[in-house]
Amino acid sequence: MRPSKLKTTLATAFGAAADAYHGSADVQREVAACLARRIGTLNLESPRVLEIGCGTGFLYQALTPNLPGASWLLTDLSAAMV
Repeated sequence: MRPSKLKTTLATAFGAAADAYHGSADVQREVAACLARRIGTLNLESPRVLEIGCGTGFLYQALTPNLPGASWLLTDLSAAMV
């Protein structure tokens, strides 16, 4: 399968599963919360955050309270996941 075809196939599959994924991704939610706690201990002033493969936003949701002045750019292969 060509890379562009594979990318489209993956994006479509993840997009179709976005609603179910968000409700059942317990491990991803837990990892995001743990990472957010660790990042929250850093002294960051107005950071710029790039999250590649953000999925349905677990890390973003967990981090925003700890990074009130942050500038965010969230990306994912599947637009439906974002």
